[in-house]
Amino acid sequence: MYTKEKAVVNSFIVDHTILKQGIYAKASKTNESNVDAYTTYDIRMIRPNSPERMLQPDVMHTLEHCFATEIRTILGDEVIYVGPMGCCTGFYVVLAGTSRTPQDIQVLMKQVLETILEEGYVVPFQNPVSCGNYTFMDFENTLKACQNYLNLINEGKLEFEYPYIQEA
Repeated sequence: MYTKEKAVVNSFIVDHTILKQGIYAKASKTNESNVDAYTTYDIRMIRPNSPERMLQPDVMHTLEHCFATEIRTILGDEVIYVGPMGCCTGFYVVLAGTSRTPQDIQVLMKQVLETILEEGYVVPFQNPVSCGNYTFMDFENTLKACQNYLNLINEGKLEFEYPYIQEA
């Protein structure tokens, strides 16, 4: 019988029934890497368990290429990781340090989204040498997802505080 105590995973103690689109942060300190501290930002583009349900996987893949490239272009070595959530409702961005607020990341995401939405933008590294599934992309619907999230930013409709599950 398996009896090992399970680790607490921050994203699983958030109440996804009331979580909205937003940018949420979880700062961490570690002594097990060369980074003294880092912050994981939850870039929630779709409200979980909503009728919209999720970003399609080919859109997520396209966004991964765009976000990973553009965020690193702006922040450089501060970026540790940019990648999609398994539930297809957003992305994780992990940055070295703990000084940036979710509101700072909102400014960053506005800049990134505006870059992607510029006329003539080309998905970075969409070729067989750089990507293991380079034809599995949907730029047209990616542009719609970017515009939808940019609209939420511009309308001040993003949330910044996780709704943690309340203990009974």
